[in-house]
Amino acid sequence: MKDFKGKVALITGSGNGIGAQLAKDAAARGMKVVVVDIHDDDAKKVCGELKAMGAEAIAVQADVTLPEDCEKAFKAAIDAFGCVDLLVNDAGVTVSGDAWQLPVRDVKWIMETNVEAHIYMLRAVVPHMLEKKTESYIVNVASIAGLLSTASGALYHTTKYAAVGLAEYLYKRMKALNANVGVSVFCPGFIATEMYNTNRHRPERFAMGDDPYYKQDWYLEELKINKSFLDAGMPVAEATKRVWNAIEKEEFYVLLDERYDALLANKGTAIVDRKQPADLTRGQVAKQKTE
Repeated sequence: MKDFKGKVALITGSGNGIGAQLAKDAAARGMKVVVVDIHDDDAKKVCGELKAMGAEAIAVQADVTLPEDCEKAFKAAIDAFGCVDLLVNDAGVTVSGDAWQLPVRDVKWIMETNVEAHIYMLRAVVPHMLEKKTESYIVNVASIAGLLSTASGALYHTTKYAAVGLAEYLYKRMKALNANVGVSVFCPGFIATEMYNTNRHRPERFAMGDDPYYKQDWYLEELKINKSFLDAGMPVAEATKRVWNAIEKEEFYVLLDERYDALLANKGTAIVDRKQPADLTRGQVAKQKTE
């Protein structure tokens, strides 16, 4: 996809961070934008910024962990603009803790947000893209954590590996159907966003309440560590340039830069040699970002 002007982008999680920047990028390219976020005020704020840029945009409050809300977002796009040409599954969260100690609410919340929401949006949008036959594109936002694993973020790695796998399937399926639908998966490292504060995006059914789990020293320290890595990450506007470049060139794997290549190559070698996975730390992965 090279011609964006007048086309319609539906972007989940676009009330902040990567999603908000992608929405602004889309507006700058002359696209009509559907800003979808769990927070109505955030969605309306970004929508207002897009309109100030001269773009056509609507804000939709939706909890994408609910299939009915994904349908609502898609219907709002159709009612406002008549079609969806670009779908970006951006909404994502993170939780802290080992797999055997995570509260069940956290397991359900991160799985539903980082994986199931992608599927729900595909259920809503892909039949429409196949039927309209004109050029369409889908970007699933995953993470370098979906390609390289560390000994932290158990469920984050799990869900991002799943998101990459889903995107790979989707790409191959669209090719098999000879569909006019391109697919990319965005696998960034640390980007300067508020990802360390995703607890504010919890739906009420996943509320932390007074659970002492979230008051433990190690948990609070983990939040600080995540914030320090993100604060030092690549500026979000620089990172999203890679996404648009990939869409224009129809590249599938979207990485921040080639500095991940050695780690990825080592992983591939370990797999074919039947070796144990490399003992990577978050710090080692963080150093792969552009300085």
